[in-house]
Amino acid sequence: MEDLLLRWPGRLESNRAHRRVTSVCSRCRRRKIKCDFQLPSCSACKKASVDCKGYDVGLEREVPRSIVRYLEGRMAELEVELDQLRKDVRVRAMPNGSYEQVTLATTLAAAMLEVVSPNLSHSTSWPIFSAFHLSPSSLPMPLKAHFSSSGWPTEEQLGGNLKIPKEPTRPTKLMRLSEVPRNAADVMIKTFTEHHLPQYPSISETTLSDSYEACYGSAENASSFERFITYMALAISAKTLAWKSEKFAFSTSLAFWNLAKEELKDPSCNYTPVTRLQVTLLLAHYALTNPSAANLWYCVGDAARLCIQFGYHREPAPNANVDLVELESRRRLFWTTYGLERALSSYLRLPFLINEDVITTQYPSVLPDSCIRPDGLFPGPQKKAAALHMWQYRRLESEVFRVLFLQEDVFPLMTLQEWMDDISVRVTNWHRKATTDFAPEDKIESRDVHLNFLKGRLHRPTPRNPFPSQASRLLYIDTALQISQDFRSQKRQGRLYYPWFAVHILFESAVVMLDTAWSCADWLPSKLDIGPVVNGIRSFSSVLMDTATLWPAAGHCANAIENLAKPVLGRLEATAAGLDPGPSDEGVASLLADYLFPDPDLKPTLVSNDMTLPLAWEQVDEVEADVDFDWSAYQDLPGLVDPFPFDFQDSNDF
Repeated sequence: MEDLLLRWPGRLESNRAHRRVTSVCSRCRRRKIKCDFQLPSCSACKKASVDCKGYDVGLEREVPRSIVRYLEGRMAELEVELDQLRKDVRVRAMPNGSYEQVTLATTLAAAMLEVVSPNLSHSTSWPIFSAFHLSPSSLPMPLKAHFSSSGWPTEEQLGGNLKIPKEPTRPTKLMRLSEVPRNAADVMIKTFTEHHLPQYPSISETTLSDSYEACYGSAENASSFERFITYMALAISAKTLAWKSEKFAFSTSLAFWNLAKEELKDPSCNYTPVTRLQVTLLLAHYALTNPSAANLWYCVGDAARLCIQFGYHREPAPNANVDLVELESRRRLFWTTYGLERALSSYLRLPFLINEDVITTQYPSVLPDSCIRPDGLFPGPQKKAAALHMWQYRRLESEVFRVLFLQEDVFPLMTLQEWMDDISVRVTNWHRKATTDFAPEDKIESRDVHLNFLKGRLHRPTPRNPFPSQASRLLYIDTALQISQDFRSQKRQGRLYYPWFAVHILFESAVVMLDTAWSCADWLPSKLDIGPVVNGIRSFSSVLMDTATLWPAAGHCANAIENLAKPVLGRLEATAAGLDPGPSDEGVASLLADYLFPDPDLKPTLVSNDMTLPLAWEQVDEVEADVDFDWSAYQDLPGLVDPFPFDFQDSNDF
């Protein structure tokens, strides 16, 4: 105890001062009047009807004049300090750098609260997941929000001529799982396990199967976690019905989402740390399909923090008692988190939450979880091959972001051009394998978009290369036009399942296209026919507005592009016609610079940055569609099971 007292900050502070024994109460001392030292209250304090407290000169604070109460208070303080010291000893004794992991996780948790909307009130009705998780996802980074006094954008702030879709109204009742025909639910679970889960394996197929059976047998007797993952799988899978009936798909998905949210309110859910990670990843997965419902940034950041806290970013020590099933689960959860975190940070131009250099975790097996047992691996289909291939793409995407945006010297022995040539080959090889090495039902449906987006990032203006060559500019035009065409085709076919990705990719591609048309107007008409370029730029606002039926906030991205396209295309068309476009508009140039480099830390010094950016949407509360549970949409069951592969050949014009 004496050792503890010597280490206690208050004790150390006291030892620095000369402790003068005094019984004068604090009030008499402050008023410089005579004190009669009576206990528990002196006569002056008793007459004034105020609390009589002593004064500790060493601690420089008031203390109770009752010796017993004073010692009791000090004992309580010392017990708290002793408990903290014990925790520190346990943390510092953790193996494999766990102390640094806990410290980093704590820092990250604090940082997350600063990044997410600071004005969002915390909801006390969600015992496990705060209101941050269930706030709307963010729009592309350049868009800044300015709200009216009501919290909603004013008509003047919105601008643009495009009519932005409104969120539908909230349903009046919750659906029961027992109301869903078993064959329809089976189809949706099958679709999730065969098409969605292989790319985002946040839970094992075995766990989902067992939970689904438990819920359909008796949802009341199933655990909260079993009900949650079942409802989330059904909510995500229901979106695949958009090709058949978009309205029915959305209302069905929202109905299952409402059931899942009810489970988050259950104070008796008792999620373990690992199940909390799985729940967070499922929320992130759903945010990709419905960005209005959940905050992708906060969910992914929470998952990354948990992975760091658990040490999942490192392989267990050789002497750790970890069986093969647990090891594969660790790897699967970490790499699922990694893929989402890398995509999110790259698209939002934010530093990575997990440093690439500290990752030692190996990829999980491509085999399904049913083939992974404590005594070894057993033959089976390569169910996780698509996920592994996408994680390889995220590593390529991370490398491009680190080199061109964060300006890291990833390969110091290469010149920039040598590195660009090398990674271009690796990206092309990735796309070739994604096209040829997978069965039709296992192909990554967005492989062409991923190829063109990453190729485009190599040739767009970046902090590392703010002035791309003419050849790079022309290459970017080609990739951007293909991106617009691919997303347009996906939306037409009802197969645009992840609008969060679509909006961020489309907005960035449109901005770079506008910058190319603006800054290269003097030579662009001599290199190509500007007709497809003009039509392509105009198509971006149209495709973004189509996407706004899935994520209404995207309508403000469409308006921003439409407003900026008017002066840009006017100047380009005037130059192509041999007319004098007049002096360059510094306001347009400044706005384009803000859109290209929204983060001041990643902005080259090119032009002034003094224009107000257009408004972005942010929802105050989630509103949802009226639900008409017409299960006749499931009559054509065989057609629902195999909505893949995608075919982008039907749209060759704008």
